[in-house]
Amino acid sequence: MSKQKRLGSLSDLGGLVFSTNPEVNLKSEPDPAESLAPEKQSLRIWLERGKGGKESTLVKGFIGSDSDLEALAKILKNKCAAGGNAKDGL
Repeated sequence: MSKQKRLGSLSDLGGLVFSTNPEVNLKSEPDPAESLAPEKQSLRIWLERGKGGKESTLVKGFIGSDSDLEALAKILKNKCAAGGNAKDGL
C-alpha cells in the first residue's frame, strides 16, 4: 500500500475545490503562453556553482511556451557544443 501525499495548505489543492454553481467548468486548461519575438526577449545569463564547485549556466527571463524553450535550449546546446536541458521554465 502506498502512502498518501500530504498537503501543506489548502492552496496545494490547485484552486477551486467545490462549487454549487452548475455552470462552473472545473476542467479548464490554462491559456498557452504567448512567445515574444526573439528581438523583444530580455534574457539574463546566470552562472551558478553547485556541489563540488560544479558550474552550471542558467538562462532566465524567457517568455514563451515550453516547446519554444526546449527549441532554444537545443539551439544553444548545438552552438556551444555542450550538454544540458530545459527544466523548471529556466
